[in-house]
Amino acid sequence: MGTNDRDLYRGVFALAPSKVAVLGEDDRRKAYLAVNAAIAKDVPKACEAAAKGVGAAHGEYNKAYGNRDTADGVLRDADNAEAKARDEWHTAVRQLKAQLTNLFPRESKKVLRFFPAPAKSKKKALEG
Repeated sequence: MGTNDRDLYRGVFALAPSKVAVLGEDDRRKAYLAVNAAIAKDVPKACEAAAKGVGAAHGEYNKAYGNRDTADGVLRDADNAEAKARDEWHTAVRQLKAQLTNLFPRESKKVLRFFPAPAKSKKKALEG
């Protein structure tokens, strides 16, 4: 290809690869889509084998990217379900404490004995 100033190079890489590499993920993906389109449009005979490799790798990337979108959705749903379950747990504990307080209105220590005490901190005092 010669130098990076040649028309063929600039036609494929409108933005230098070193600049594409530091872009955010979505912008980098868009830049590489443009690169792949330029490669697919017109390549010299000497670069055809490499162009086929780029096309195949890009197909695998697109498939993986689609799987990532699906995985992100599944993870988001699981995170929401966990947050809801945690909230329901806290509500149940608060309701139980209220019921115990109604049973033993003047015995707060007895109510608190129904709940596990938090673990004591194991931090060691800093020396020196």
